[in-house]
Amino acid sequence: AAYRVVQEALTNIHKHAPTAAATVRLAGAPGIGLEVRVENLAPRTAVTPLPGSGSGLAGLRERVQVAGGSFEAGQTLRGGFLVLAWLPWPETAAKTHRDVDTEDLRDDMTDPHCPESTELLYEPTGSYRPEPHEPAEPYASPEPPEPAEPHGPAEIPVAARATATAA
Repeated sequence: AAYRVVQEALTNIHKHAPTAAATVRLAGAPGIGLEVRVENLAPRTAVTPLPGSGSGLAGLRERVQVAGGSFEAGQTLRGGFLVLAWLPWPETAAKTHRDVDTEDLRDDMTDPHCPESTELLYEPTGSYRPEPHEPAEPYASPEPPEPAEPHGPAEIPVAARATATAA
């Protein structure tokens, strides 16, 4: 469920605020739960949002509630948008043969108050808006360069040769 929350939130950011920076934060611990927080700032430029079905957030709310968690989403005071979900993380699911020991991860975490926390930042480099264009020309590899003239041993001027042998 956490994967789907992040996936849908980032999809919504791409659709509605493609020029906005976004933060994805996962924090939690076995027996406590997992908090999934995806927040974007206000878009840098005005954009026309891409059309959507309008059921993404409602579907997320249902998915999280079925998993026994809670879900909130809405605009922030700074003009961005926040998706916040809490999911249970039972003690029995704390460690499987594929999980790593949380002690090994603690040095790499971003939040010193939470035993397991990670934060990802996304800063768009520009707005991606595909424009209608002519089909691209097929790629043709460039012609190989002309082979270089074979070089023989470098000729040393006679005066330099005499100085080099005298030294």
